[in-house]
Amino acid sequence: MNDFLKFIKINVFLKEKNSRKDCVLWSFVFSVLQLSLLYSGGFVLGFCKNDYLNTVDALKNFLLTFCVVLMTELFRAIVIFALKKARFNKYVNYIFTAISFAAFNFVILLYSDVYGDSTINFVMYGFLALINSLLLTALCYKSGALASFLFSFITEVLIIIIPFKPVINEKMELFIKILLCMIFLITLDCAFSKESVDKKRNYVSRKIHNAFTMTGVAALCFVIAFICGFLSVSPVSVATGSMDPEIKIGDVVIVSKNDKDISVGDIIQFRRNGKTVIHRIISEQKQTENTVYITKGDANNTADDGYVTEDDIVGKVIYSVPKIGYLTLWLHS
Repeated sequence: MNDFLKFIKINVFLKEKNSRKDCVLWSFVFSVLQLSLLYSGGFVLGFCKNDYLNTVDALKNFLLTFCVVLMTELFRAIVIFALKKARFNKYVNYIFTAISFAAFNFVILLYSDVYGDSTINFVMYGFLALINSLLLTALCYKSGALASFLFSFITEVLIIIIPFKPVINEKMELFIKILLCMIFLITLDCAFSKESVDKKRNYVSRKIHNAFTMTGVAALCFVIAFICGFLSVSPVSVATGSMDPEIKIGDVVIVSKNDKDISVGDIIQFRRNGKTVIHRIISEQKQTENTVYITKGDANNTADDGYVTEDDIVGKVIYSVPKIGYLTLWLHS
């Protein structure tokens, strides 16, 4: 009984080292960054309503998911605590716990069939379950159930009651989550490595170290947001050869979405029949209220059908980089 009360005191109420509280702070930063990055895509790609038909369904699922996440993270902490008491090697403890909970989550995914018939999605969901479990186990191992629960609560439970969600390709969302979890895991390991702990001699130096590391993680998230096209200036991979030879298949063009200075000869990205097209403006016409544009691919023999209005234009191409866009084409496929 005393061991159990000590476990609750140390792992839930954090009545031990300051490093445990630092780990909870990292958990909060990681989860907020992941949520912010995913939802920032909505400002570019758009938002849609959440999957739940009404508030009652959302609240029911919120409470159910909350209880499942809470019990999972408490059980994770208990497993870690029990293996510590059994004097298991800390690496064996960590790996066994992480793989066990990853397998459990993957079985749930298999049962729910969220990946559909796609083999690629199946593999990506499995890898996400593993890397996410490694991160949660590391948080729990270093700081207790509160740190791992906080991350899961914000990334899995809180989003249920948000009435809208970003319109993001499923493969792209999985890729972002996997990449972020790997970054967070490496950051956590560096922040709590023996060398790093030895350098943290007082409260002030520890907070300065955390601030610099958080800035680095935020910068990496900013880079990911740029690569995924969530910012006002974003890269776009070219999937066709209609602009050959200036822009070839697999090239990446940088599109400025806020550049309104558009004229004949500029290459623009615009929407057409539910897709986006990158062609050159060959002429413009003044209408009663606005200007419409006629576009054409450099490699095409004829101009595009119809007009391009100002509302159709996504942005202006300001730069191109050859042969680096094949990964993005695959993610958006």
